[in-house]
Amino acid sequence: MRAYTIAVIFISAWHVYFNVEKSESPLSMIFVFFILSPFLPFVWKELGNIKLGKDGIALERLKNDVDVTIKKATHGKAIDPKALDDLFKTVELNEWMTLVLARMLMRQGLVYLVPDHGFGASPSLSKLIPLCLQRKLISPEEAKELDELRDITFYAEWWNGRAPTHGQWRWGLDNCKKIVRDLFEKQPIS
Repeated sequence: MRAYTIAVIFISAWHVYFNVEKSESPLSMIFVFFILSPFLPFVWKELGNIKLGKDGIALERLKNDVDVTIKKATHGKAIDPKALDDLFKTVELNEWMTLVLARMLMRQGLVYLVPDHGFGASPSLSKLIPLCLQRKLISPEEAKELDELRDITFYAEWWNGRAPTHGQWRWGLDNCKKIVRDLFEKQPIS
């Protein structure tokens, strides 16, 4: 495979040289495509990780980052509020995953506020939010925002329930980091 890779690089460079210098190449595009076809699975794998941003095109390894993020966002593991931005950065290219991560972190943040909730290992957000409000751990405004985000993230995670509008979806994406960060800022230092 190493010799093949070197040969492909040489042929591709030769093709580019003739295209630039003489505006034509002895190689047809079909031949070049045929030579490069063994690399298509690798290229296709990377295409899913292309981000078009203000700085141009950037390739990112989303799958690995998302796996690490999910492991950090599981119950029973403390997350420093300062580390939340890094967690959200790993999924910023994927709106669905951003909202699912926000849901996981909301649950974890609320569980840390009321560890004695008594709702089991994976408590419902619809039970945790009113409990935190009742114990005055969150304000009514925060409860309202958490509830709105809970509805949007439920749809993102389960593709079920009431579908949010485009405006609600955008609101969720724009505000989820702040809402989650505010929740984690309420946690005692441990």
